[in-house]
Amino acid sequence: DLHDGPAQLVALAALGIDSPVLADPATPAAARARELRTVKANLDDAMREIRNISKGLVLPHVENAELT
Repeated sequence: DLHDGPAQLVALAALGIDSPVLADPATPAAARARELRTVKANLDDAMREIRNISKGLVLPHVENAELT
């Protein structure tokens, strides 16, 4: 699940950070802001997917522990 979802979104965000739009200082501010919003949206989506995946994870020794 991590490979198919969040990892791809993080990779896409990394590509966005390395994009010519952000690398070129001559790029207009509006275009740079648009690219950064896209990068942030991809990272937000990745975090949401990681949270959804991790909700169901429980360590076996914690799950079977008794509260005494």
